[in-house]
Amino acid sequence: NSLSGTIPSQLSNLTRVTALLAHANRFEGVAPSFSQMRRLVNLTLYNNKLGGRLQLPSSGNLSLLLTQTNRLSCRIGADNTTVDPERNLVLPGNIFSAPVPSWLVTNDVQFLY
Repeated sequence: NSLSGTIPSQLSNLTRVTALLAHANRFEGVAPSFSQMRRLVNLTLYNNKLGGRLQLPSSGNLSLLLTQTNRLSCRIGADNTTVDPERNLVLPGNIFSAPVPSWLVTNDVQFLY
C-alpha cells in the first residue's frame, strides 16, 4: 500500500476489530491509542514513521505485534495485557524506554527479531 498521513485517533472507537494491518505505508505522526481495542489480536504497524507512545489494548490478548522501523518512544503502555506464549514479537528500530511491561518476556517467543 501507499497510504499516507496520520492514523486518526478515532480508530480506538473500533472496539470489535481483531486485526489491524497498517504496515508498509507512509503513516506519520503520533500513533493512536489501541487501549480500548480489547479484541485486537494482530497489530502490524511496521515500516511507517509513527512516533509517540505505543498504547496497547488493556486486558487484551495479542498474538502478533510487529512495530519495527518506526519512531515509537517512551514506555510501552500495556496494563493487564496478555500475550500468547507462541507469539511473534518484533520491536526494533524504535526508541522505547524502561520499564518493560511484565508480559514482555522473550524466553517463549516463537520469533523475535
